[in-house]
Amino acid sequence: MKKPDTENQRKIQYAESHRRILLAGMAVFAEKGYRGATVRDIVKRGGYSVNAVNLHFGSKEKLAIAVVEALKETIVLPVANTAEEIQSDYAWRVAVRRFVKQLVGLFTAQDAPNCHFAALYRHESANLHDKKVTLHEEIVQPLFNQLEGLVSLGVADRDPLTIRLTSLALWDMLLAYALKHPDVLAGDIPAGVEPGLFRDATVDFIVEKVLAGLHFAPSAS
Repeated sequence: MKKPDTENQRKIQYAESHRRILLAGMAVFAEKGYRGATVRDIVKRGGYSVNAVNLHFGSKEKLAIAVVEALKETIVLPVANTAEEIQSDYAWRVAVRRFVKQLVGLFTAQDAPNCHFAALYRHESANLHDKKVTLHEEIVQPLFNQLEGLVSLGVADRDPLTIRLTSLALWDMLLAYALKHPDVLAGDIPAGVEPGLFRDATVDFIVEKVLAGLHFAPSAS
């Protein structure tokens, strides 16, 4: 009888333990934030020991960094239209609205792993001085840069001040809506109105309000 490949089994078990601890950490950080979470919370959720967490990740901080890296690889991120795809004022406004709607969807996601990202970012936004782990630099800032690139297509002479102020206005308004706690957000919706309809109406209001007075300005060839 052939002997089992014990070395291969150990590798499989190690990889599975690593994955389960990572998922447990992701869930606990999303629930309690980096500061509020403890290694004991994580091992209780994952069914492992403190020593196992240290073996796989070394510390809570390194586990949190691994969580951010895992989110970068697994969450579905919005992608803005390119300048080549936008050839009219109407197409530009549709592209901005589409991207803002995708951003709102990301920050209000209810399904894993996007929901973990949304919850983690709410915690991070509430603890701006906690620089241990930052989703902002790794994920959120690149999204803002995409939004700013879209906005620039509707600003005459590509004036950098107008581009930045318009982009920040869009960003701040969409985050003011999207980063509310889900229970608070649900309470904002009028009785009888579908959540999806309310979200779309909110996106329309934000985009139309901020882009008023701007018009698509194609680049000089």
